[in-house]
Amino acid sequence: LEGRGDYLVDAFAAFARGDTSGVFRILAATDSARRTLSPAVLTFDTIYPEAWLLSALGDSVAARARLAPTLRALKATAPQMFEDPVQAGALVRAMALYAELSAAPDRAAATVWANAVVLLWNRADHRFAPLLEEMRAIAKPLAT
Repeated sequence: LEGRGDYLVDAFAAFARGDTSGVFRILAATDSARRTLSPAVLTFDTIYPEAWLLSALGDSVAARARLAPTLRALKATAPQMFEDPVQAGALVRAMALYAELSAAPDRAAATVWANAVVLLWNRADHRFAPLLEEMRAIAKPLAT
């Protein structure tokens, strides 16, 4: 499927080959194409895997920056977008990734997003138990 017009497939293929600069080049081109778009129109089925790639390449700052505007714009996002299970699942995964990446630099933001994941997936299938435990740990208030 690589090279057939799907930038995410191409980015993941570059990642699988160890072509870090290729991944960054593809994501930079994506950023350039989106320059005039509102974060509220971006979809989590694209934003989440892009952020995951950045995180996997060790750039947690860029990964957080990829997720933050669209997460902050949730109030302006059309609710029907989340009728699609792919979008709904990607949203929760994006919130969890943001919470993980924010745990050290911004504990308050990490807590907010971890709590949201726990609220939404509290009764999820048991295969999500490790993620939920991680989110519960992040959401737990710090001892004073």
